[in-house]
Formats: sequence, structure tokens, C-alpha cells
Amino acid sequence: MHRYHSDFDAGDDLEREAGRYGHEAVSRAEAALETARRNARRMNERLTEQFEAARDEAAPALERWAHRASRIAHRGGRALREGSSQLRDRTVYASRTGVEIAREQPIKALLLAVGLVAAAAAVYGLIRRSR
Repeated sequence: MHRYHSDFDAGDDLEREAGRYGHEAVSRAEAALETARRNARRMNERLTEQFEAARDEAAPALERWAHRASRIAHRGGRALREGSSQLRDRTVYASRTGVEIAREQPIKALLLAVGLVAAAAAVYGLIRRSR
């Protein structure tokens, strides 16, 4: 009977030792988890700081670019208005000149008009044949 009692005591010792190792493992796992949480918080704080610094640094550059784009658009609009005005003036000049030429040299104007109509008819005929 003594032997059974001694085996039982050995089992208790093993159980206590396993429990102690289990508690140590749990304690170490909890400590590692807390370290990981702390490192994650630090990393999050660093990333947030870096993002805010980049945003603060980029904001003035974006503002300058927006201002430049606005100036370019304004200049482009002005150039378009000026170009439109110049085209209108040239068109009026050309039509006046054409009318003056037609009054001064009516036969030349008539021959020119007939030539233009003939050229347009020829182009129309070529386009129609190609289809």
C-alpha cells in the first residue's frame, strides 16, 4: 500500500509542477501581450505624428498649387477672350475686304465664287464616291 501512496504523491507533485509551469506560461503570455499592446500604441502615436507633420507640410504646397492653377486658368480665359476678339476683328475685316473687292472687280469676284462652288462640288463628289 505504501507504494500506491507514493505513486499518488508523485502524481500530486507532477500536477503541482505542471500547474506552476502553466501559471508561468500564462504570466509570460500576459506580459508579452501587454508589451505588444504598448508597442502598438507607440507605433500608432508615431504614425499619427508623422501623418500630421506630413499634412501640415503639404497644406501650404497644396495652397500654392491651387493659387497657381487659378492664375493659369484666369490667364487662359483672358487669352481665349482676346483670341476670340481678334478672330472676330479679322473676320469682319476679311468680309469687308471681300465686299470691297467684289464692288471694285465684280467679274473677278464672280469667277472666284464659281471656282469655289466647283471645288466644293468636286470634293462632295469624291466623298460620295468613296462611300
